[in-house]
Amino acid sequence: MKKVSKYSRKMKLTFLKVATVVSVAGFIVVPTVGSNSQRIKNALQAYKVVVNDECMGYASSEEEANEAYLEARTRMNSDAQGVAYVDASIEVVKQNVSKVSFETKEQLSDKIYEKLSDEVIVSNQVKAYTIRINDFTVTLASKEDVVKVLESVKGNYDTENQFQVSLKTETDGNMSVKMQNAKISALDVDTVSAVLDGETVKVSAVTESTVIEDGVLAVGFAENVEIVESTASPDNIVSVDEAYNAITKEKDEKETYTIQAGDCLYDIAIKYGMTVDQLLALNEGMTINSLIQPGDKIVITVPKPELSVITVSTETYEEAYDAPIEYIEDSSLYIGQTAVVSNGTPGYRQVDAVVTYKDGVPVSSQIINEKVISTPVAKVVRKGTTVAPTYIMPLTWYYYVSDPYGWRAETGSFHGGIDYAAPVNTTVRASRSGYVSYAGWKGSYGNCIEITHPDGHMTRYAHLNSIAVSYGQQVSQWETIGYVGSTGFSTGYHLHFEIIIGGVQVNPNNWLN
Repeated sequence: MKKVSKYSRKMKLTFLKVATVVSVAGFIVVPTVGSNSQRIKNALQAYKVVVNDECMGYASSEEEANEAYLEARTRMNSDAQGVAYVDASIEVVKQNVSKVSFETKEQLSDKIYEKLSDEVIVSNQVKAYTIRINDFTVTLASKEDVVKVLESVKGNYDTENQFQVSLKTETDGNMSVKMQNAKISALDVDTVSAVLDGETVKVSAVTESTVIEDGVLAVGFAENVEIVESTASPDNIVSVDEAYNAITKEKDEKETYTIQAGDCLYDIAIKYGMTVDQLLALNEGMTINSLIQPGDKIVITVPKPELSVITVSTETYEEAYDAPIEYIEDSSLYIGQTAVVSNGTPGYRQVDAVVTYKDGVPVSSQIINEKVISTPVAKVVRKGTTVAPTYIMPLTWYYYVSDPYGWRAETGSFHGGIDYAAPVNTTVRASRSGYVSYAGWKGSYGNCIEITHPDGHMTRYAHLNSIAVSYGQQVSQWETIGYVGSTGFSTGYHLHFEIIIGGVQVNPNNWLN
């Protein structure tokens, strides 16, 4: 006895209306021994058909067995209302026999059909296409629906429909999205072009012969979009409109915002559709009175859709512009300090620029050509070159801040220094070298020392238990000048410390090293 073929596994195949899975190997063609129904005759060869170890009967040829199986499978396709899965093992065994009863093809097909029907599992799955954008997915019925959805998203910003969405099949079988420019330009004209890679834009070089025309250069999606062919339940497949709404619905995402000159918390909140309270809640430790400076970073929320559209356009416009600031080094100023010598005047120019937009909002601009109408005069500024003096903490240990610099919320009063609570008679040192311009009792300050420094700045040390220096004395940085007490208007042992610049009390934390 010889097995002509055997094939066994669980799989899914698509035929006619549905996909029916069976396991069957390729058949070996052999001469026909007989073809009449239910005949008994002497034969050298017969073909035993076995399904899941059960004999379905004998065929007179391998071709007849194959045709019987195909007919059974076709009936299953017709009967099923979804995807049909069959876990079956089908064998065709070639046998040398002296006497055998052959089945007709129809009889054999009926028996195979009945046997496979016992094994079939029907799943209500249909062919579908899933759009995958990072962790977001939405499933549609056809590639045509996928294109319609992406065209609708793109069309919000490519209003003249200059670019069309197309799908490209990749090596892994999935599809990626490509944008094709529908505008055909003359090949012999050198024009500006741009290539998009996500949000990165590469603009072609511009020469004297380049023709610059306003218009859209490139359109694309900021996120990576992948189309996956799959099967899905009809309940999980959405319409074009439903998919479009899901993709374009905005959700809040946290971003970092860099403080610009002139910013205030109220304006920032309004700009991003938030209240000041919402902005403060996102930034731990920040209050309405917090000092913000250019370059500081804060957290904001920005509404974003699942898929953002990038458009790149050439634009021509006129604008005022400033020449680069001219700096003059000045040793009379500290590093970081500046003084304006002359303000200068702006110039005027016509600009050709490549502007990149994200969801209709400009995010970057690159000037590719300009024509100066009037020349600007540069602003001249003196900048300091001298290293700023160092102020040290007047206490070295056993202290904590009991009252910071600034407005007191509970009383509405302003505190012009920092209070450092410390044990009585803790040593107080000069924060910076200078001469003692005051040493004695000073009203609510109690025992107080004031030291004037070479640049006219002054430091003040108040509520001292005792004073160790006298008026007019030169003192060095770190030199002992007094001891912590609770004299004057004071409720406990502490040092009240001030730094005064130009007659104004400033925050010592901005100067202490």
